[in-house]
Amino acid sequence: MKNMSVVRFNIILLLGSYDPFTSKVLNRLKENLSKEFVHNHDNIIIFIIDNIEIYTVNIKDENQEDSKLILIAEQYDHKLTVFTTDGQQIFNAEDLQITKDIDETVSQYIKEKYNITTFFKHPILEKLGLLAEATSLFFLVRHRDLTRGGEYIELAYLLSSKIIQPSNLYFLKRECFNLSSMALEILDQYDVVLRSYKNEKSLNREAVRIVKYFIQRHT
Repeated sequence: MKNMSVVRFNIILLLGSYDPFTSKVLNRLKENLSKEFVHNHDNIIIFIIDNIEIYTVNIKDENQEDSKLILIAEQYDHKLTVFTTDGQQIFNAEDLQITKDIDETVSQYIKEKYNITTFFKHPILEKLGLLAEATSLFFLVRHRDLTRGGEYIELAYLLSSKIIQPSNLYFLKRECFNLSSMALEILDQYDVVLRSYKNEKSLNREAVRIVKYFIQRHT
């Protein structure tokens, strides 16, 4: 079990279509970026939105004053890492074994720590919005042409809600197909950075380079 003191984290968020093929690409990209950066930079966390659940918890402290926590639960295998935040900073992270399901595991965990008044799980767009507010760098990966295009919905939501700085979002597209004219116009209109790659190896190389220069600019 691991604990972290209060520190400002740089979250890197991986987005894309969550068909089985693209999900594997995103997970391998996360693994590669983690090997390159997470173990050497204590303030970097990499999330895939599809592996995340977010909860808002209202609690009463020992003085019976109300406060709010936001919990980020990341699933991997049959385990969870639950990050506890005040909406701005992560001040604790613990690894848990999933009992019956994720919601019950997180609920039981937080009830053992605090006097809870409400416990609320956010739906997908609220989840994306809350996580985006805390994210420093976004990679939106378009690896296949024949998908349902869920990443376009994520892109449109983020840009239209003005949650993020478009210059912090990189649209990474494989070279073997073209984007529609409308997609290109949206990227141009909001000054989203468009990069192309030949294969998964070059995708990893491109992402590593972007993160490396991001770290240099912010340290």
